[in-house]
Amino acid sequence: MVAVTVSREHGALGTEIGHRVADRLGGRYLDRELLDMAFQFAGLPVPGPAPLRPSPALEQKEMPGLARRIVDAIAGPISAGLQPWPRYVPPRPGSVGDEDSLLRQAVATDQAYVDLMSQVLERVLEHYPDSVIVGRGAQCALAGRPGVLHVHICATVADRIRRTAQAEGLSESEAADRVHALDEERAHYIRRYYAEDWQKPCLYHLTLNTSWLSVDQAVDIILYSAGALGSGQD
Repeated sequence: MVAVTVSREHGALGTEIGHRVADRLGGRYLDRELLDMAFQFAGLPVPGPAPLRPSPALEQKEMPGLARRIVDAIAGPISAGLQPWPRYVPPRPGSVGDEDSLLRQAVATDQAYVDLMSQVLERVLEHYPDSVIVGRGAQCALAGRPGVLHVHICATVADRIRRTAQAEGLSESEAADRVHALDEERAHYIRRYYAEDWQKPCLYHLTLNTSWLSVDQAVDIILYSAGALGSGQD
């Protein structure tokens, strides 16, 4: 079994590619869910727009089995390093990193945050070794781990702006601002927590340019590479 991490530039179609790869692998697509798990593991409320939340007892009962098992395994060691929980401020729509920042404020150091996310990723792979993991620095946290294929999805800036404008109903200038802002936030995340350049080729097994490749072609290449990586472990 091979897991796939997906790093993507905004507007490069990485989310769609990730979903299709997960479907073809028969595995789980994990993005925001990873952060939800990290809040749960640390014994903290999961930020969300819903005005009403279940009682703690009901949340405990209804938590997905994977999250419940991981909580039981690592919540104690993580909670020992928690700081006082900051007042929750709803994130700006569509921005990257706000909820990660809330989680970072709840632990003592940047390294504690990295350790928490790394433990989440490792535990997920123990239970779902064919997952598709999107974002969260997984290409760095899981670097060198057997059975994990690291993929970066890119495209030209012009194509990404055009796609963003069409998909999100923005003007060209608004789409350009959004593309550049989200790219910089993702770059900052990797620089801060892993001291790496997120676009550095050697972080990845594959870098796929969707200005040249269709979504279907990109998915086929990823699946072929995952199969090759998996057969090399036998």
